[in-house]
Amino acid sequence: MQQAIVRRRQTRQILDQFGRPFEKLAASFADSAETTRLNSRHWARAKSGDFNALIQSDLATLQRRARYEMLNNAYASGIADTLAFDVVGNGPTPQADSGNETFDQELEESFLNWAAGCDFGRQMDLAEILQSQMGLQQCEAGASITVLKREDTPYNISLRLLCVDIDRLDASAGMMNAAIKNGIEFDPLGRPIAYHIRKYDPRLGYTPYSMQSERIMASDVIHLYRIKRPGQMHGIPWFTPVLDKFAQFRRFTDATLDSAETAAKASAVVSCKDPDSDSSIKIAENDVLEIERNGMYVLPDNYEMTQFKPEHPAATYEMFKAEIINEIARCVLMPYNIAAMNSSKYNYASGRLDHQKYHRFISTIRTWGEKRFLNRVFAEWLSEAYLLDGFFISRPTFEQVMKAIRTIRWFWPGFEHVDPSKEANSDDIRFKNGSLTLEDYYAARGQDWQRKMKQRAKELQFMRDHDIPIPDVRLTTLAVDKKDNEDEADDNKTNTQEN
Repeated sequence: MQQAIVRRRQTRQILDQFGRPFEKLAASFADSAETTRLNSRHWARAKSGDFNALIQSDLATLQRRARYEMLNNAYASGIADTLAFDVVGNGPTPQADSGNETFDQELEESFLNWAAGCDFGRQMDLAEILQSQMGLQQCEAGASITVLKREDTPYNISLRLLCVDIDRLDASAGMMNAAIKNGIEFDPLGRPIAYHIRKYDPRLGYTPYSMQSERIMASDVIHLYRIKRPGQMHGIPWFTPVLDKFAQFRRFTDATLDSAETAAKASAVVSCKDPDSDSSIKIAENDVLEIERNGMYVLPDNYEMTQFKPEHPAATYEMFKAEIINEIARCVLMPYNIAAMNSSKYNYASGRLDHQKYHRFISTIRTWGEKRFLNRVFAEWLSEAYLLDGFFISRPTFEQVMKAIRTIRWFWPGFEHVDPSKEANSDDIRFKNGSLTLEDYYAARGQDWQRKMKQRAKELQFMRDHDIPIPDVRLTTLAVDKKDNEDEADDNKTNTQEN
């Protein structure tokens, strides 16, 4: 009986110990949700409700402010341009695998030729369109719209890409139809049916046609934006979380400059030590006297001059600037040294680590653009090209065309390594242990491994035909390994001597 009572007490103690953390967790939730006098102003704008309705109410304001910063702030413009250049570069190269090698090569060359003049206005190529739609427009407007247009060209591809400013979405169309929100018409399941786009930009001034809009089917529109919430119908500018930081950066810069200019001036206060004295010279109250540079002044009797203390926050300006730029760049996962174009405080390890995260973000954006933009454009282009009589000399079958659409891959410009020699040694080791393939190696550099190997075979054959010495790759590798071993031995010897 006594043992049973003791066991029950021990069991109750154990349960109490396990229950306490949950009680603390529940209390922490209650504290986080509590509104007090100290945090009420901070959470005043925290709203609930339909996320799309919240976006629609503030979207125009956010876009105007983001556009203003990108036009007037060097860091906003530079970060957006750098992101667009890093993501797109010179543009992607397609690679198809239809089973017909001749058709694949002809297909890839024909698409690149079309991409050089695919803009409806004949002003941009595909790379420039992608830089605008996948980079610049996302930072400024949070979304981009590209319309698939057709030209009257019976002997060539009629498909063209028309980039439309996001402000041309006709929001007034929703006044007569509840299914139209912010110029986009949706079905009962929330899927876009059509886009109502103004024929002319309303910001260019009023014309008889400025208020007219055209209803374009969703199948002819690529609406590109990042979805962060289920059911989200429109994107928000990527600079939204840091728009106030741009303003703070500019205000602090102006304040620092004003303080420095004030400190550089000889500003002072003249005061009378004995106002009741019978001095013959009286200086009127609030009078301002001009002071000549490099001069020494003699004041009247009973007057003295006190100069303003030249203080300004120049010592903290660099620190503040670095923190603000770092926070601004964080919204696009860009390292500080790239956003600020300053790597003076970076070493190899920290630079390499930050760049790896940034490159993963870029790879994710590229994949996102492939699925929602490039694959769709390529399918439209190939479908039309296949129907043109005599366009493909290789005469592909319908099955080969469909397989090319399904297996299309895109090779983007590669990332340059911080230390090419270390990268080469690392690749050599991975090739030897089988963890790296030629396809992976060349894909990381935006190249097709089959084309590179064919080109290499042609070069070797040319060297044999013309009796040109062929370098021994094995001897070169052995020389590199020997040099690495010697460097490692020297490092070990130095460490031993220091110890």
